[in-house]
Formats: sequence, C-alpha cells, structure tokens
Amino acid sequence: METITIHPRTKEETSLFEYLAKALKTPYKIKQEGSIKTGKKKPSDYFGTLSKENGEKMLHYVNESRNEWNRNI
Repeated sequence: METITIHPRTKEETSLFEYLAKALKTPYKIKQEGSIKTGKKKPSDYFGTLSKENGEKMLHYVNESRNEWNRNI
C-alpha cells in the first residue's frame, strides 16, 4: 500500500486527516513546511457551542451579579 503525503494548511485539516487515515488504516505522512496558520480565533469559530438554555442561565447570572454591585450598603 502506498503512503499518502499531505500538506495541511491548518491544524484542523491535520487532525481531520489523521483521524480519517487511522480509521481507514492507511499509512500517511504529513509534510509541514511552515504552512499551518496559527491565527487568532474569531467569535464565529465558537458558534453553536452553547445551548440557548445555558446561555439564558448565564445571562441571568450575570445580570444578578451586576445588580449586587448596585445595592446601597
């Protein structure tokens, strides 16, 4: 069986290919020629990671904690 060589552009591509190659039991080699981008994550990268219910609970908690600071002691 031939060895597959890839040139990933991102870490996500590397991890996806490694997962697929191991699942298919295919020999592979990854050539990294400084091509992996390590930029900052954007808010859109985290889209959908929090359920609406948990988001509402967190918002309620934050609002309550803000109200604690507004109390006259």
